[in-house]
Amino acid sequence: MTPAEARRALQNAGGWFKSTFSGANGGCVEANLTIPGVVGLRDSKLGARSPILVFDIIQWRRLLTEVAENQLTNTNGAVAITVGAGRWEVRPVDGSADALQFDETEWAAFRAGVRAGQFA
Repeated sequence: MTPAEARRALQNAGGWFKSTFSGANGGCVEANLTIPGVVGLRDSKLGARSPILVFDIIQWRRLLTEVAENQLTNTNGAVAITVGAGRWEVRPVDGSADALQFDETEWAAFRAGVRAGQFA
């Protein structure tokens, strides 16, 4: 499955979830692990309107390691993450989708969920 095919499949897929550490405001990093071999990432604030970033399993595991260790080395092969002024921007390295932007509370909830094994 190509990344474009995966993105289309993820747009119509159920099973999107966010960390249980996210607050009542609903804004958080949201993932979908329902399609074998592919992981989708989007912004729950935007729901179905959110750009979807696509990872293969190896890229996803590398991202989870970066996030869990708070070492955003951008070596996962799928996205580059920049941090500035309380904002995390997650941009696909291949330019295939718009960047996702998360505030400090949203990113902290995602990181807590990653560290708790919720996205494995």
